[in-house]
Amino acid sequence: MTARRHLGTLASALLILAVAGCALPVQVSEPPAEPRLSERKTKAVALSRKGDLAAALVEWRVLETLSGGDAEVTRERRKLETEISRRTAADFAKGRKAASKGRLKQARRSFLAVLKADPNHGAAIEELRKIEVLRVRQRRPNYVGYQAARAAAAKPVRPPDPPAATQSAPSPPSPPKSEVKEAAALAAQGDHDRAIALLETHLQRHPEDREARARLSSSHAAVGVALFKAGKLEQSLAHLEKSAGGEGRDPQVTRMLADAKGKLAQDAYEKGVRVFRQDVDKAIAYWEKTLAYDPAHTKAKLHLERAYRIQATLKSIKP
Repeated sequence: MTARRHLGTLASALLILAVAGCALPVQVSEPPAEPRLSERKTKAVALSRKGDLAAALVEWRVLETLSGGDAEVTRERRKLETEISRRTAADFAKGRKAASKGRLKQARRSFLAVLKADPNHGAAIEELRKIEVLRVRQRRPNYVGYQAARAAAAKPVRPPDPPAATQSAPSPPSPPKSEVKEAAALAAQGDHDRAIALLETHLQRHPEDREARARLSSSHAAVGVALFKAGKLEQSLAHLEKSAGGEGRDPQVTRMLADAKGKLAQDAYEKGVRVFRQDVDKAIAYWEKTLAYDPAHTKAKLHLERAYRIQATLKSIKP
């Protein structure tokens, strides 16, 4: 009993000394040791194999920051982002197809698979909302217009086909042209989420299509700006970053991208400061998140290095 009290007193003393030392000028120490990075790589790979791609992507982004932009880590992060985009596009297309045939359970599974890989996928969230509305209506046999409502919710909006006289051949337009036109019509109506899903599916098969890439960037920017103005910074950032490669990007998008990252970084930093006295591990997680948003955040680097040392000391004295 006495030994446990002694260990508890020692742990408390270390935390008090650490907090007291925050006011003293201390030089930032070297980056985390290689074993720590190796552990995170192992965790990221394990999450990918388990199918938890969203969590794995967070780990790779943190690794990229902590490793100082290591080329191998950057390649893995980009490869995973591509895989997430491919899977979500395929699952979303399956869900839309199932919904159009009235197979709501199958559609719901597909849209949930999309959200598992990309929790911020706005189009999948909207489709799930529609399915829930339809499921409620199915429980009311006397509901007037149920069949019409189901068809309207499942059927995508398409632009009118060109007159037969303007076609050079009797065959229908090629799929790439049709998909890009449909996406353009959806974007013009303000339905950027569906336009994004359609364009991502198209670009999986036709990555060289510059027009489709430009439209995709424009739709991501539009969604990102709307989410930013609504105060949904994390969701906004995901779209603004995807619009970064577009041609002729609006300067407003550039400012919002930097502003969103700065606000999210500061918010995570302040949360880490608040929980540091009670939970060192949680504070470390917050400060790592800060550096993922803003690798140049000096205070987060300083506090993180101290927290790493305290965490190692506490682990070494545990009975």
